[in-house]
Amino acid sequence: MWGQANPVWDGRNAWDHVRHKLHTSDDTLYHTFVTHIDIQDLNEDVTALPPLPDTLEYLICQRCPSLCTLPSMAPWLLHLKFTDCGALRALPPLPLTLLTLACHNCTALEQLPALEALSLTHLDVRACAALRALGSLPGSLTYLNCTRCASLARLPLLMRSSLRTLRCGRTPIRQLPDLPSTLALLDASSCAQLRHLPPLPA
Repeated sequence: MWGQANPVWDGRNAWDHVRHKLHTSDDTLYHTFVTHIDIQDLNEDVTALPPLPDTLEYLICQRCPSLCTLPSMAPWLLHLKFTDCGALRALPPLPLTLLTLACHNCTALEQLPALEALSLTHLDVRACAALRALGSLPGSLTYLNCTRCASLARLPLLMRSSLRTLRCGRTPIRQLPDLPSTLALLDASSCAQLRHLPPLPA
C-alpha cells in the first residue's frame, strides 16, 4: 500500500541531519521534487516538521516521540501514516486527494480533522487511546480499523460508506451502527461493553 518511501529521514542525529540528507540549508523543502518521505526515529528535541513540498504524495512518520506540530499538508498527498508518535494530539486539515490515513499507537491523538469530503478508502487508527470520535466518514471508505481505541465509545454512521472491512475490537463501544451491504469482514472481538448488534449484511 505504501510503496517504497524515499528518502528516509533518520532523526537520531537531530534536525541538521535531515537538512544535510536533503541538501538544503534552511527549514523549507518547497523547492524540491520529493514525492516520498519516510521519517524514522527523530531526536526527542524535534517537535515540528518543516514546510513540505507541494509534490509530496507519501508521508510516513515512525517513532517520533516529541513530534506535536505538523505543517500544512501537501495538496496532492495520497498516503499519510504516523506510528508511535506519542506527543501528536491533532492533525491539520487534509487534502481531498488523500486515500489512506493511518495513525498507529499515537496515544495523545484526541481528534481527527474533517474526513467526509476526502477520497479516503482506508482509515486505520488502531491503539489511539485518547481518540474519542472519528467524525463523519466519506462514502469512498472501504476499510476501517479502530482496534484498541480505549476512549472510542461509538462509531459514526456507516451506511453511506462502501465499507468492506470493519475492525473495532477492544473498544468500549456499546452498540454498532447499521452496517452497509458491502461489508465482508467484521471484527468486534473483546468489546466487553457491546450490548447490541444490528442486522448483519446477508
